Amino acid sequence: CVSFEYKREATNCHLSSTCNDLSLTVNEVGNSYMWYERANSYTGHATTGGNAYLWLMETPTSSPTMSPVTLEPTSIEPTCLHITTGGVRYDDGYLDVFVNTGDGNGYVGVTQSGVKYALNSVVLEKCYSGLVGLQVKNSNSNAWAGSIETSVDGGLSYTPMVCKDNCTPVGDSTASIVVDGDANGDRAVKCLNGDTCTLVNSGSWDSTA
Repeated sequence: CVSFEYKREATNCHLSSTCNDLSLTVNEVGNSYMWYERANSYTGHATTGGNAYLWLMETPTSSPTMSPVTLEPTSIEPTCLHITTGGVRYDDGYLDVFVNTGDGNGYVGVTQSGVKYALNSVVLEKCYSGLVGLQVKNSNSNAWAGSIETSVDGGLSYTPMVCKDNCTPVGDSTASIVVDGDANGDRAVKCLNGDTCTLVNSGSWDSTA
């Protein structure tokens, strides 16, 4: 605590020696005028019988220490793409891949055009924040076939995407898909005639849209 004594005759303030007891805090107890104690929001006082000193004691308010709070952003796992060429004869072929990450740039190419992917080869294995959708295209008559999957748990598990636009059947899984520059490719899901086909995550697919 903090205490002061005020001697009216000399108009001086003196720091008291203690806050524990009135008789120990006033230099001349008999000449003190009034004793004050302030604890938190309550102020008490007592007459000491003298007329020379004004004594004040303050007990600081005991307030809890406020620690700064840092709000951590919600952790959102990126969407990981896994595109693999099939292992069946004639699955090897050409494929162009475009991704939309919702950054305002639309669909951007992420594979090198003109590359022929061998059987069982990985076309793309990469994670993206805010993946909106994927587009595939093949302008070559040498079709590509395989699987296109995404993971939303950091790559622990993968789920096939869903055909949305220009591929058939719309709403079907891309666990087996062919992308061809002409019309003779044959898999469960077809993206033919050099069309640009749009795929989305199965969790964002709305069959009523």
